Amino acid sequence: MPFTIEEIKERKKISSAKYRLANIEKIKESNAIYRLNNKEKIKETYSKYRLNNKDKIATRTKNYKKTDLGKKKNTISQWKSRGIIGDYDTLYEIYIDTLICDNCQVWLNTNKKTIRCHDHCDNCGLSKGMVCWECNIHNKVECQACN
Repeated sequence: MPFTIEEIKERKKISSAKYRLANIEKIKESNAIYRLNNKEKIKETYSKYRLNNKDKIATRTKNYKKTDLGKKKNTISQWKSRGIIGDYDTLYEIYIDTLICDNCQVWLNTNKKTIRCHDHCDNCGLSKGMVCWECNIHNKVECQACN
């Protein structure tokens, strides 16, 4: 009895999966060689995709930045661009867990003057703690490492 089209597709899918598992290193090597030999073609393909899918990419990026991981990556990226140095994962955990300004003891929220800020030394980049916006702007004290 002959196989149906669905059965043939399923068998082919299983066979392909077995091949990929058995030859994972060979496939990785082949893909690496292809990428090396076709850099311009790949770059052109990505450029075309970005041009044709601007809205899709913008929506995906916007949705990602709303996730916990997206917020974390975005915040850490901003810290790096501002010169903050240290263990970013630990600093982010402290940043998220901080509810009260380290300096003036006011509750931190989304109000501009009491929004949570990461205070750092402008000279060496070391963290000085989590403070409200008001303290971050007006209390420019050098860190202990710079004294």
